[in-house]
Amino acid sequence: SFGNLEQFTMDRFLTLLFVISTLALAHGSHATNTTVLTKITTVTGNTDGDCGMLLAFGWITVELIGNNKETCSTHTLDNSGDDMNPGQTDEYTGDILGSCRTTEFADGLFQFVIHHHGFDGWCMHSVSLTFNTGAVLDCVADITLDNDQGYRCPGHN
Repeated sequence: SFGNLEQFTMDRFLTLLFVISTLALAHGSHATNTTVLTKITTVTGNTDGDCGMLLAFGWITVELIGNNKETCSTHTLDNSGDDMNPGQTDEYTGDILGSCRTTEFADGLFQFVIHHHGFDGWCMHSVSLTFNTGAVLDCVADITLDNDQGYRCPGHN
């Protein structure tokens, strides 16, 4: 009779719907656990009278390298107003984060590199990365970067 066939078809349909829903939920929950950069915080050192940097003559970018070899780079770290003065803390979010704003680091960060460009040096006390998961990765160096130097900071899992 057709009643059994209709019940068999409905059971298969419901089973298929359950499997698709389960896979969609699993995929969606994986995406929310993915690590994405949301903020960079810099602290300029204050060890001598020449720690600040004029952005017309020197600038900073940050490159992130994931454990799966994902990479991204920020734009020049530059907010409106006066950045990177001795002893000053600056925060960078949004479009300044460049491709790092959307790059996913599913298995964590291997390292990140602070790149100095130009000829006006900058005293880096620290650079911190904040991720959408709430994790914060700090790199304290207390060094001066100048003339296209870089500084490598360890990552995390």
